[in-house]
Amino acid sequence: MARRPALAAGRTATVYVQLVLGALVRHTGAGLAIPDFPLAFGRLVPPLDTPLIALQFAHRAGAAAVAVMSVMLATAVFRSPGADRRLRRLVALELGLLIMQVTLGASIIWTHRAVVPTTTHLVVGAALLATCLVATLRAGRAAVVDLVGHGLHHAVPA
Repeated sequence: MARRPALAAGRTATVYVQLVLGALVRHTGAGLAIPDFPLAFGRLVPPLDTPLIALQFAHRAGAAAVAVMSVMLATAVFRSPGADRRLRRLVALELGLLIMQVTLGASIIWTHRAVVPTTTHLVVGAALLATCLVATLRAGRAAVVDLVGHGLHHAVPA
């Protein structure tokens, strides 16, 4: 239980950093610095010869970090029988948005930065951050309610 608020907060912070990296990729022109996906120049880790390649790879690595943290949080929430129903729905929505976001990110590379996937990638990223923030607040609230409720339950004489 105590892990969920910390996981949620860490994941939300990671999503925020990922959005900042995405903005840097967009505004520095690094969007196609690595022209293939899912590999990078046919490799898992590209040669980091230029700052644009390094920035684009950092954005990809950030996406992987967000995905891992999101799966960790979803596992913690869905394995907990007493998890708040609204938190479960938010985490499920996050996973759906994350899948959509990764798919859009790949389609940007495959379509050579076509307008629709690029714009939709930005919008879904903002929706993902908002959903993560609400889930973080919900996880924190649920932890406090459980802690207070648990303390009250034991403090009341039978």
